[in-house]
Amino acid sequence: MGLMLCGVAASLWLSTQAIADSYRLEQLREQNAQLAERAEQLRREVGQLQSPSSLAERAKSLGMVPGGNPARLVVNEDGSIVLVGEPVEATAPDPPPSEDADDDGRTGESDDDDGAGDDGGSADSDDSDSGDGDGGGAGSDDR
Repeated sequence: MGLMLCGVAASLWLSTQAIADSYRLEQLREQNAQLAERAEQLRREVGQLQSPSSLAERAKSLGMVPGGNPARLVVNEDGSIVLVGEPVEATAPDPPPSEDADDDGRTGESDDDDGAGDDGGSADSDDSDSGDGDGGGAGSDDR
């Protein structure tokens, strides 16, 4: 009787362990599928970042400019060196228009359009000083 009870208990324990292992196996399969999907996503992202257009855009944002046509040195069989092509210096393209432009497209201009700015006021005061007839003040008679 004790032997049979031990056999039933062992059988129940083994079946419980098998079910637990089955759940763990299913979880590991789901995790494996998620990791494989993430790896594929990273491969696509790396491929996209390595594309020539993406590299050119990132290089431009860093301030890099495309290189000119480099000259090439060709070593002949007899050991002489020949320069092929003319080296061209890389030049930066014109900078894009500044982003601080007003809504109407003007850049760097004052919003004061009435013509009565600081310069107009000082010109009026200069005219009143020179127009009083004394020839510019007391300092001009001392010459």
